[in-house]
Amino acid sequence: MAVRGLLVWALLLPGVCWAFEDKEWIDYTKHLNVQAIFPDLEEQPFETWFQGFVGEQSQVNWRINKCEEQDRGSRARDFPICVGASTQLGPHRQLGVMILAGSYFQWISGEPQLYMIYLSEYGKIRGLDSLAEAKALLNDELNKE
Repeated sequence: MAVRGLLVWALLLPGVCWAFEDKEWIDYTKHLNVQAIFPDLEEQPFETWFQGFVGEQSQVNWRINKCEEQDRGSRARDFPICVGASTQLGPHRQLGVMILAGSYFQWISGEPQLYMIYLSEYGKIRGLDSLAEAKALLNDELNKE
């Protein structure tokens, strides 16, 4: 019985550890000064700015991921880690910002950088050129309601 319990913990522990690591990356990004990413904006936590940008009524989803696709030959290579904040614009549309926050081997390190402002429609991601373009999409969505 004790061996079976140990086996269950051994199988579950990596997933639990990743959940704690996700939270650390996300908390780091939420508390970033938005001026580090967008110098023209007033100083405030990234989370506060993004919620205001997409609207107080909008639900914000946070997640971490690799900023670039990996192939089998690159597994030993360090790869960048992004934290994304996004909101749903409709059933098949999502607007988000991805911040390069560090790397797999070096953890949270270096200066955070804007990786991408994007619109995802039916699973296809399109990079946006500016915050103004993203704001125009948000305004269009509000005008539809």
